[in-house]
Amino acid sequence: SIIVKTKEEKSIQKIIFLNDTTSTCIYPIDTSDFNKALRHIQSTPNVDRKIVLIEQFIKHNCFNQLQIQTIIEQVPFEVEKLKIMKQILPKVNNVFNLYTLSENLKYPLAQQSFTEYYTQYLNNLKNNPTLPDSLLKSVINNISSFKDDLQSLSLLKTILSHFSISYHQLESFLQLLQHDQSKEELLQCAYYCLKNKNEFLNAIQLLHFQESKQRIKKFYEQHN
Repeated sequence: SIIVKTKEEKSIQKIIFLNDTTSTCIYPIDTSDFNKALRHIQSTPNVDRKIVLIEQFIKHNCFNQLQIQTIIEQVPFEVEKLKIMKQILPKVNNVFNLYTLSENLKYPLAQQSFTEYYTQYLNNLKNNPTLPDSLLKSVINNISSFKDDLQSLSLLKTILSHFSISYHQLESFLQLLQHDQSKEELLQCAYYCLKNKNEFLNAIQLLHFQESKQRIKKFYEQHN
């Protein structure tokens, strides 16, 4: 028999199977498109088919942290859930602070497996392509129009999730932030992306308060 797809079904098929995302996931999928695809996945009764749809959805789209949490919740089996959690990391616009995803897993061994994989993923960020000067200038121009550190930090974390950086680029980023608390948070992310980690301690001098400097120094000693 011939199955004639409705306009809605064709739209969902395009979102899940045909969206063409680049390797750099800076912008997550539109909320409306995400919800449309999610409803289709949730309504799929066959579990194996549902997992195939989720894998294809991940392959062809980019997501924010809230969206990936929602996707993970759709996977019923522990082994498949762990697999999906590993697959989705490169497709998240901000990969930092995702240790809590392990709480989606029931068994300690699975939680440990994800935590180890995620830690290694962060440590490999230094092998990402170097941030091009053209994008650096664009980021600086965008941030100059932002009202507060919160917006600036969000964009900078997204950039650090997909590019490695030099010390001079890190300096430029820190100068865009006003408060030490924001600079501390950025430094903890930038540690993983900095090409030469021997230069990391130099950035401590760009912080204002002694307490901030001590915390970042302690972070470096624990992670280096």
